Amino acid sequence: MDLVKKSIQILKDGQTADGSFIACENFGNYRYSWFRDGSYIASALLEYGYTREAYKFIEWGAMVVNRYQEKMESCILTFQHGGTIAEEDFFHTRFTLDGYEVPGHWGFNQFDGLGTWLWFTCKVYMRDSQLIPSSDVINALNKTAEYISIVWPAGCSDCWEENEGGQHTYTLASIVAGLREYCSWSGNMEYKERADSVLKYLKQNCLTSIGYIKSVGLNVSDANLIGLCEPYNIVAWDDPDFQKTLLRIENELMTPGLHRFLADTYYGGGEWVLLTAWIGLLYTKHGRIDDARKLKTWIESVATPEGFLAEQVPQHLFAPEKYAQWEKDAGKIATPLLWSHAMYLLLVKEIDTRN
Repeated sequence: MDLVKKSIQILKDGQTADGSFIACENFGNYRYSWFRDGSYIASALLEYGYTREAYKFIEWGAMVVNRYQEKMESCILTFQHGGTIAEEDFFHTRFTLDGYEVPGHWGFNQFDGLGTWLWFTCKVYMRDSQLIPSSDVINALNKTAEYISIVWPAGCSDCWEENEGGQHTYTLASIVAGLREYCSWSGNMEYKERADSVLKYLKQNCLTSIGYIKSVGLNVSDANLIGLCEPYNIVAWDDPDFQKTLLRIENELMTPGLHRFLADTYYGGGEWVLLTAWIGLLYTKHGRIDDARKLKTWIESVATPEGFLAEQVPQHLFAPEKYAQWEKDAGKIATPLLWSHAMYLLLVKEIDTRN
């Protein structure tokens, strides 16, 4: 089976007419759309020439932001006046496929999705000078940049939708990257200053003698810290602190697939396909091609006979005693997960460019 062709088809089939991507059709809790997942999925499709699909996702994101613009404006005013923003008043994280907030507590507030969408969208418009954003997209970009640059100190859930109300290194990195790209696209230099202030906070509070940490006050490793370098590029590959961070991730979390973090109990804390592809992408861009090829081979080995890539595989579990209960309560591991297929495609494309 050609896993590249299969992955592209899965991503295309997972997109609605409105432009949203379903995270995983076969897993009840994931029959929704996220800005974060969608941005990576759209990025993968764009790399393979599917520009229409990528642009449709951008337009869907703009539609959602504009739909909830008043909520964003209310949060900004509340925060600027020293008030406390109620949980339900934040711009939410999980959306129905037609772009409405999913009510409830789970993952209600995360800034990394908006930061990633802002980063991706601005890069797209700078990459293609012939592409003219609509007034709706321009308004959504402006509002997103304003919202995350002002409200970010309020804290949020991390990208795994845990540790609510914290300040998380990956999330802060996505905000910095989004604001930087927005500044480059818009020419509004005020947002460079705002990005710099977030980066200063990140380096003052999320960097220790052993490298970058998961969150402020949470001195542990997390695989998402590779995002500091890839794709957000807010720290250099050869930065000694990033290399310390990477070595810690490799020593603690690779077995050979990559886990999220040591204390992970979700489905027993298995090896995540998308993270394995992600670190392989990082390796490829910085000369560790053989290591990346080994990870690509591992990913292909854990695909199902139908060519599906799961969210994670139950191998080398960190908390094996938790696996059966998760499967009983929530069903089989999410398969196929579009984000996993997207990261695999990005890895393959990058390896191919180095051959």
